Amino acid sequence: MSRGPRPSAVKFDAGLTVAGLSAPTVFNVSSDQIQVRPEFNPRGQHTPAADAFSEPALRALGESMRREGVLTPLIVSQGAEGSYWLIAGERRLRAARLVGLSTLPVMLKTEQDAARLALVENLQRQNLNPVDETFGVFRLLSLETGLALDELPAALRAALREPGKDTHDLAARLESYGATSLEAWARHRPAFLKMTPDELAAVRAGRLPWRTVAELTRLPEGEDRAALLAQAIAEELSTAQAARLVRERQGTDAFTARTRQLLAQLKPARLAALPAPQREQAEALLTELVKLIGD
Repeated sequence: MSRGPRPSAVKFDAGLTVAGLSAPTVFNVSSDQIQVRPEFNPRGQHTPAADAFSEPALRALGESMRREGVLTPLIVSQGAEGSYWLIAGERRLRAARLVGLSTLPVMLKTEQDAARLALVENLQRQNLNPVDETFGVFRLLSLETGLALDELPAALRAALREPGKDTHDLAARLESYGATSLEAWARHRPAFLKMTPDELAAVRAGRLPWRTVAELTRLPEGEDRAALLAQAIAEELSTAQAARLVRERQGTDAFTARTRQLLAQLKPARLAALPAPQREQAEALLTELVKLIGD
């Protein structure tokens, strides 16, 4: 399935990565002194990092840094004596080690903003996968507001309904991130939080647009939804086609529920207690129903 490049809906100024630093001091440290904590780098949490961290890509970056110098310092926090925890710049660190650069320029930042800076650094990337983009923005909102991820959809909808009661400044925060709009993030992006691992994998691999997969989240998780995902991939269903199939399944589920309620009332003892004319009528109707099902 051929799809054109998708520009990221979120744009960050590089200066955000050093927000809060007044007159930042850049100094050199040995690359061996820098340690990586995976949870501080969102890359790869939802999108495989194999391409970004492949040896050819890293070697090309390393040779560029050898020729031109490391133009952007890595951001680190203080670790144990003589060591530092990486906040931003893992590709540069890996590339430096690959080509044998012994020292790297760094800026020191306290742990307080480390998680935020790691998220912002990830969100600055070009053509960011929509899965990483969405979870990155949600995690940043969660970090800055104190709301849990599962509390964000309701808070976003409330902010959209009553802008004057946006107690967490969600609209302003999204605007500062360069996100599309409060409405888009309130109405559509929460669907990512309801996607299964297989559905997220389909989006990040580009096998289906995220809006198509979002339609599937209207159904409860289970075999039927998994089968519909497989069908959408195999037949390259459009968002409209997926929505139609979801509506059909929702209608089937509702019909099944109503039928069960009706059948629960068809107790033989109650039917037998009916007056003879009504009992005969009921029997005739049941006979017709059996014939209909048999056809």
